Amino acid sequence: MRIKEGVKKFFDEQNHVEINLDEFSNLNFIEKNEKIRDLIKKTTGFRNSIKSNDLLKILDYIDEHETNELIINNEIMVSIVDNKLIISYRKGKVYLNVIIFVVALILITVIGTYAYLFKERLLTVNKDINDDGIPEINIDKNDDGVADINIDLNKDDKPDYNINYGNSGEAIFNVKVKDKYKNPVNQDVNGDGKCDINCDINDDGWPDINLDINGDGVTDLFIDSEYKGYATLNIDINGDKVCDINCDLDDDNKCDKNCLDFEVVKYIDIKNNNAGVNINTVIPVIELRGNEIECKNLFPTDQPQENVLKECKAHFTVSNISGMGAAYNLKLIINKNSFISDNLKYKLNSDNGISNIPNYVTVPQESKAVLKNIKIDANTTHNYDVSFIIEGMGEEQNYDAGKNLSLKFVIEI
Repeated sequence: MRIKEGVKKFFDEQNHVEINLDEFSNLNFIEKNEKIRDLIKKTTGFRNSIKSNDLLKILDYIDEHETNELIINNEIMVSIVDNKLIISYRKGKVYLNVIIFVVALILITVIGTYAYLFKERLLTVNKDINDDGIPEINIDKNDDGVADINIDLNKDDKPDYNINYGNSGEAIFNVKVKDKYKNPVNQDVNGDGKCDINCDINDDGWPDINLDINGDGVTDLFIDSEYKGYATLNIDINGDKVCDINCDLDDDNKCDKNCLDFEVVKYIDIKNNNAGVNINTVIPVIELRGNEIECKNLFPTDQPQENVLKECKAHFTVSNISGMGAAYNLKLIINKNSFISDNLKYKLNSDNGISNIPNYVTVPQESKAVLKNIKIDANTTHNYDVSFIIEGMGEEQNYDAGKNLSLKFVIEI
């Protein structure tokens, strides 16, 4: 009679189990995880598969003692009544024969075995999923045999919570704080169905663009400012949480430092910091030497005396000491120019092969870029020769006597 009643109960429209919430109070997260899975198995029979995200919803529901019913996959209903957790399986009317019932029992056994193996697998820590010698999944930070960061709940080699940034060993995304989850991956802030913060664009579990590093709801690194599907601002090459390329220093959504026009994010893998990228291959390092120009006691070119200074010459260089090509502007910085006339002039010659100032032009009163968009190859030096004169007018120029000039050349990348 008991067997017949058991079979009848199994094929009822709704099965359910209940348990006192006090039984969860002293369990850790992994033990709670296994207990919920066991309850679902008892409720659904052989249909006890549940996604990791749905499992986390149930755990949060228990911790918050929600009053509204929680529905999972339109089949599993979770509720709390009188400090009891009730899990119901609403499968509708089905007509199965005894053979299928026996198969169901077998599947229950198999899945129960899998649940046991799942727990053991979670304790198999420091898994290297790409054979680079660096573990990415279920990382055990304190050698206690339990995963601390990049915890994979469903054996798909993608982290589900406590996801790290770089190889710093610090959980940044989907952080579990007690029974809450902070700074989640793939946040849709404005409800348009598209990710806005911590977006995983390659579906590997780690966010790739619009990263919120400190969990304040504001993007900090790898910002897709132009909605191109890859990072265009605030690129961190070495995993130190500080911008290296295309840096926006004043939060105006525009690059202010180390500005490059290419898809930098293709070279970055935040799982392992820089994934072998040499920072000198992606950031141009350009040095300017000899740029301080000093001319004293300069006389007009038509001065009849031969032993006075009529032309002031200087030489400086611009060198790209990095492993990638770049472009720069050459800017003339005027610290002081008290000359009244337009007779103070200069010319600039170079072996840059692009742009020069071959004829004398008047020295400007204010700072300005004099050569723009000069391309320079990796490990290359451009030589510059500059000449200053006071152009003779065939008459006295006492109005410029005693005037001062202070300037220098700088580069802008």
